Amino acid sequence: MIRKFNQSDIEEVINIWLECSYISHDFINRDFWNSQTEDMKKIYIPASETYIFEENEKIIGFISYYEWAIAAIFVNHKYQWKGIWKQLLNFIKNKYSELKLTVYSQNKNSVEFYSSQWFKIIKEQKCSFTENNEFVMTWLK
Repeated sequence: MIRKFNQSDIEEVINIWLECSYISHDFINRDFWNSQTEDMKKIYIPASETYIFEENEKIIGFISYYEWAIAAIFVNHKYQWKGIWKQLLNFIKNKYSELKLTVYSQNKNSVEFYSSQWFKIIKEQKCSFTENNEFVMTWLK
């Protein structure tokens, strides 16, 4: 089930984000992700339109939308490859006619997934936080 984020979800959301960031972005030092935890809790998640994927009252994943962009989409690694990413993405695609996102170019699984969901790479740039290469991708309904 997908539902709107509640502030009481914040700890579980941050735990999923941090664990998935360690795994999916293993080319970036864990210290960077640790340094971003408080900003995620106090700035980024609260400022975003965030939706939770929940199963049996357990948060499995989430998607955050901010200013025409998917700011975050993360699914607990134990539940990946079960279609939850796609459900979260389709939920947002049904709400908006245009979406943008950035994805690290080294994160091949995510690049392939977004491409399979009709996102197109429009440019490559350096991430202002990590200096790693990232793709800017867009989708139009």
